[in-house]
This record gives sequence, structure tokens and C-alpha cells, in this order.
Amino acid sequence: MQERESPPIASVGSAPGRTAAQAAARRHVRAVRKRSWRDMIEMLRSLKWLVLMAVSGFTVLVGSIWAAAKYGGRFEPGLDRRPTFVAAPGLVEAASGLRSMAFSVGGRIKAVHVEEGDVVRKGQVLAEIDQEDLIARLAAARAEADVAAADMEMLERSLEAELAAAEREAEKRRAEWEKCKAGPRKEEIERARAEVKAAEAELEMRIADTEKFSDLTASTRRQYDLAKGQQNIAEAALAAARARLKELESGSRPEDVAMAEAALKAAEAEVNRIRSTRESRLKAARGRLERAKAQAAYMEAEAAKAAIRSPVDGTVVWKYRHAGEVVGVMPPETVLVVADTSALRVRADVDEADFAKISVGMPARVRADAFEEKDFVGKVACISASAGEKSFLTGEAREKRDVRVVQTLVSFDNPPPFKLGLRVTVFFDLPTVAPSESR
Repeated sequence: MQERESPPIASVGSAPGRTAAQAAARRHVRAVRKRSWRDMIEMLRSLKWLVLMAVSGFTVLVGSIWAAAKYGGRFEPGLDRRPTFVAAPGLVEAASGLRSMAFSVGGRIKAVHVEEGDVVRKGQVLAEIDQEDLIARLAAARAEADVAAADMEMLERSLEAELAAAEREAEKRRAEWEKCKAGPRKEEIERARAEVKAAEAELEMRIADTEKFSDLTASTRRQYDLAKGQQNIAEAALAAARARLKELESGSRPEDVAMAEAALKAAEAEVNRIRSTRESRLKAARGRLERAKAQAAYMEAEAAKAAIRSPVDGTVVWKYRHAGEVVGVMPPETVLVVADTSALRVRADVDEADFAKISVGMPARVRADAFEEKDFVGKVACISASAGEKSFLTGEAREKRDVRVVQTLVSFDNPPPFKLGLRVTVFFDLPTVAPSESR
């Protein structure tokens, strides 16, 4: 403390002198008080760092004692004093992954048949989009395919009948040409001569009948006319038989043979035309049928896209869209998320400085705040081949975000009662060794 200065002594005498002395004394008192407060504040400032250091040391000591009691990090003589476990934050996920499902075609949602938490089966229809237009177009495509199939069948039958008729005509013309080319046979000439003789005999008989009724009377006039008519017919038949015989005896004329040959070639050309165009006509009809079937199949595929079916047996995790909403496909808008919750696993972010201490198959303890101090035992199923950024944040204020981690998957033989997305802590127990072994 500084020594107090003595107040100035005013000259004794008049009143003004006493007043000035009193004011100076008051100013001196106030200055002394200010200096006292400043000295006290400086002293407290010098003690603040000592107090903070003491509090920090106490906090560290208490934290160490608490961690040793909680995690079993006790020191025992003869054991290595290195850490006995590696802790890492983790996130519960489905072993099969989350299946985000969206419509492949845009439009207005007709119905969503499930709610969050519903258990679904593989192939079950979960949501449908309004497809009245698609149904109409599908019906039209199917009808067109049916018409094309009927046309194809009718064309095949028509071509078969047309070809058969053309072949029969060609065979007929060939027979006529061969007959005309070869000329009449001996048997035909003999038959023609016999026909001439029969006609002559018939004519002689008719002439006799006519002469019998030549004496015309009232009673025989009608009989004469009938006999005369029969005679004329017999004469005509005889003339035809003689002409036929003469034609056969003279043989086929060259012009008749040429005409028969021309008719045969025309018939054969028709057969070839039908055969050559048959395949092309069938191919065109087959193409129309295939196009119609392809269009129908395309419309069926489009109609199938208007429904969302569950890809796995699982549970509806999230439902984002409802009936009446309009969804698009650029980009696809997620309607539902389904996951197989019967098999869960934990994805842990192991610090890159600790991943070398972990190996596939080693046991791991998983602890969640919801289950207090209960541990669920699993094992390391997979360790990522590369280090990367954290897959999630724990939300702690002191958490470092720029730390590189190695993602490690922990599986369970008996699935724990966790929920998807639950944040947990994973403890990888390290083997303890004696100091001599560690050296």
C-alpha cells in the first residue's frame, strides 16, 4: 500500500482560506479511494489464472476417474498401460440398405396403400398412379395386335388356297398340252369310228320311219313331222361324229399345240408368282403383327410402371407422398422408402489413427443411450478399403468435422432392438498384454 499524502495546510486566518482547505482535503480522499480499488482489481486479476488452472486440473482428475470407472480402464500391476478399447460413433442401418422407390412415369398419384411402419411383402403393390389414359392406350394396342394376328392367319389361309388352285390349273393345262402334243390315240380313233357307224345306223332308222309316214293323211301328218325331226337330229349327229373322226385321223394342229403350251406357261407363271410373293406378303403381315405386339408389350410395361411394388420383405420406413399429389420423373421423386429391418448392422466411423487396431471378425460392443449401460455384442464384418469424411455427425459441440475416418461395419448374430438411424457408440475391445510381451 502506498503511504497517504498529508493534506495541504491552509493558512489560518480568514474564512475563504478554510473553505479552500476543505475542498482540497475532499479531493485527496477521493484519489486515495480510487487507487485502493485499482490495487484490489489488479490483485484479483493476478489470482484469476491460478483459480482457472486449479479448476481445470480438478476437472481433468474427475473425468479421468469417471472414465476409468465407466470403461474399466483400471491400472493393474503387470499389465500394459495402453488403451484397452477403441471407441467410435456409429449409426444403425439395414443390412440390405434403404430402398427408395419412385414412379417411372409422371402423373397424379391415385393411391398409396401403406403407412409408415407397415410390414410389406415382396411384390406387394404399395402405390399406384392414375393410369386411365394408359389403360385406354393399352387396350387399343392389344386390339391392334389381335387384328394383325387375324389378318396374318387369314392371309396364310388365302395364300394356301390360291396356290393350290393355281397348281391345279397348271396341272390341267399341262395335261391338255401333253394330249394335244401327242395327238389322238388309236383307241380314240376307233371309238370315233364306232360313233360314226352308230350315227349312220341311227340315221338309216330315222329315214325309214320318215318314209313310212310319207303318205300324208290327216292322221299321219303329226307322226311324219316327228319322224322327220328325229331324222334331222340323226343327220347332225352323224356329221359331228364324222368331223370328230376326221379331226382325230388328221392329228393335232400346230396352232392348237402352241395355244395349249401358251396356256400351260401362263398357269405355271401364276404358280411361280404366288410362290415368290407369298413369303414377302407373309413377311409384311408378320412385321405388322410383331409391331403391334411390341406396341402392346410397351404399353403393358408403361402400365406396370404406374405401380410401385415392394422389392423386398420389409417395413415402410418413410412415406413422402400421398394420394392426389402430382409427381415427376426428372428427377424421380421418392414416394416411399422400404427396408428389411429383420437384419440390422452398425456403420461406425473409426478415426484413421485407430483403424489399424481393428480387424475383421473381432468382437465389438454397441451401446445406445436408450438402453443405458447395456451392451449389444456384435463383430466386425467389414472395414472400408479407404479413408474418407465422416458419414454423419454426432452433434457434440467439441466434435471435429475435418477428421478422416475409416468406415467399419458391425454385424449381429441376434439383431438388437434398435431403430434405423439410431446413433450409437461402438467399443472395439483390444487385447491386453503384459509389459514384457509389449517390449
